[in-house]
Amino acid sequence: MLKSMFQKRIKDFKIVKLIMMFSKEQGLSLGNELSQIPALFFPTEIDKTIKDEISTGHYFRYMDDTLFIVSNKSEAIKILKLYNKKANELNLSIKEPQIVPIGTNFVFCKERFLFDRKNNKYFRLCNKEIFSREKRKLKIFKTKLIDQSMTIEKINIQYKCVRNSIVHRANVKKVLIKLDKFYSVIIRH
Repeated sequence: MLKSMFQKRIKDFKIVKLIMMFSKEQGLSLGNELSQIPALFFPTEIDKTIKDEISTGHYFRYMDDTLFIVSNKSEAIKILKLYNKKANELNLSIKEPQIVPIGTNFVFCKERFLFDRKNNKYFRLCNKEIFSREKRKLKIFKTKLIDQSMTIEKINIQYKCVRNSIVHRANVKKVLIKLDKFYSVIIRH
C-alpha cells in the first residue's frame, strides 16, 4: 500500500526506497510519522466525494476518525453507503459506524461532546487525562531546563499553547487551576 502510494507521488525511486526502509513492519504505529501520510493521503478522495454529497450537514475527519452531522436518518444512510463504497475502492476497511441523533452525547477523537438542552448546543468536555499528560511533559521540560537543552522561553510557549487549547472547553476550571499550580512549581525550581 505504502509503496504504491509513494510511487504515485514521489518520482525519485531512491526516496521511495528510503521511506520503505522505515516501514518494514506490518502496518505502522500511530506514533510513527509515516502513519500520518497514508492517513491523510488515502481518505482525501473520500473527503472530496462526501463534501460534495452532503446537502444539509457537516463532515469532519481527523486521521482515521470521521464525523458526519446530517439532518435525517435517510441522509445518514446515503452518506454511509457512499463512504463505504469509496473506502472499498481504496481498499480501506471501515469500522462499524455509530449513528446517534442530534441532541445525543457522543465521542469524537477520544473527546466527549455533551448536548446542552437548555442552550440547544454541544460543548466539548475537558478530558481528565490532559492533566496527567501535561504534568508528565512539564516534568520532562524541567529536566531539559536543568540540562539546558530547553530554554524557559520555550517552556513558557509550550505551556501557553497547551493552556489555550483547553481553556474554552467545559468543566475545565479545576484542571486549569491544577495545571497552573503545577507549572508554577516546576518553573520556580
